[in-house]
Amino acid sequence: MNGLKKTVHGAGGVNTQMTQIYIDYASLPSIREITIDEIRFFYMPLIDGLIELQQARAKSKAGKYGK
Repeated sequence: MNGLKKTVHGAGGVNTQMTQIYIDYASLPSIREITIDEIRFFYMPLIDGLIELQQARAKSKAGKYGK
């Protein structure tokens, strides 16, 4: 590529968010088999809490590294 860093806003916490969805909904299919529609269905009711979790973790990390 051209050497510029590409940023997808909101993508940094996807692993944390998916982990939390799997904690909250124990009956989900395997992560390798879940469909986009299923992710949306389970994600939408949790979105506000997941965003708060992601922001809290970002603040915690920033405090550790002096940012």
